[in-house]
Amino acid sequence: LCYYVSALLVITPRTYLLRIAFLPPSLWLTYCAGTKVDVTLAYNEPRLNYFNQVQIVIATYVAIRLLEWSFQRSPLIRSEATGSSSRTHSAQSREQGSNITERLRDALDLVCNLRGIGWSWSRGTYIPPVPRAYPKSKATFVGTTLGSSLFHFTVFDCIHFTIQLWSPELADPVGASLFDVALRPVERYTKAAAICVATGFIVCHGLQAAYHLAAAIGVLVFQQYPSQWPPLFDEPWKATSLADFWGRRWHQLFRRGFVAVGAKPLSKIFGRGGGVLGAFFASALLHDWATWGMGRGGEFRTVGRFFVMMGVGVVMEGVWQRFTLRRVGGWLGSVWTMLWLVGWGVGLVDAWSRRGLVASIFVPDNWRPSRVIVAGMSQMFDATDTV
Repeated sequence: LCYYVSALLVITPRTYLLRIAFLPPSLWLTYCAGTKVDVTLAYNEPRLNYFNQVQIVIATYVAIRLLEWSFQRSPLIRSEATGSSSRTHSAQSREQGSNITERLRDALDLVCNLRGIGWSWSRGTYIPPVPRAYPKSKATFVGTTLGSSLFHFTVFDCIHFTIQLWSPELADPVGASLFDVALRPVERYTKAAAICVATGFIVCHGLQAAYHLAAAIGVLVFQQYPSQWPPLFDEPWKATSLADFWGRRWHQLFRRGFVAVGAKPLSKIFGRGGGVLGAFFASALLHDWATWGMGRGGEFRTVGRFFVMMGVGVVMEGVWQRFTLRRVGGWLGSVWTMLWLVGWGVGLVDAWSRRGLVASIFVPDNWRPSRVIVAGMSQMFDATDTV
């Protein structure tokens, strides 16, 4: 409720002092919601602990947005082109008595709209290009998007299932290390690196499955336009540099907040490099606190380090460009990007694995697409053998 009220205030003129006064109780309530409530307690199922992790992510990012909105000097402006009509809600039109229902609706959109689609503050945020075949009619969009959500969830579950089969110890909610001491060092680290890469694809497909489901609901139930739901990712496996990966190809859902509380303050003191490190440090804190949310403590030395080192890598690319006058790119840039991501990423995935995250369940076991596929293939082969 505080989050929504803050969104309503930040789009309303002459509310700066009110927003500042409203900030402390809002932050306190957000902190309590994130840390005092165990959403899985009633189920007594440790494989659902990721819900608490997600809860911390949401609470932390809500706090970041509350901070940003409270110190926003001028009201946020919605300038949205949807369908065949376009509309611009400026502070002036609101002052002259714009529809209160419309303002309430705009506040709701702001609460859910992390990338600023249809808002003036989204300038500078990279939005992946819309494919030519992107459906424009609502009915076609809903059907296509639901199918896409199912596809991404199936890929997500198949990769997840494969990891659990390959390393059964990781499928135990007690958790286990990513590094199998029974293997020789080369095999051990190769396996850990492979699971790390697979985890990246799990995150990518899992987020897209949820995003496309939300898009279908937004268009079908809330009568939004397909143009308000552009792609979330831009083929991150094609990244040719760390800056390309994190600035364009990976999702930009948290970019605005990390820039507001991390990049802007530090860039004023340490310049562009400090701003880059500030944004990634904010990301490091969010992900470390989310790991803490699983009930076994945080681990900044691995979880936070991954994101801090991503910032260091981006700064290194800037230094390279400054001295060589050449951007990091091409196939060598792709190799560099993969090595840096995986090299630091294995520690991150290991921390999650030791907390039982790989054992998570997202649907009942007999509903898992991977198990349905395996059962279907087994029946098919049995029928073939019988013939």
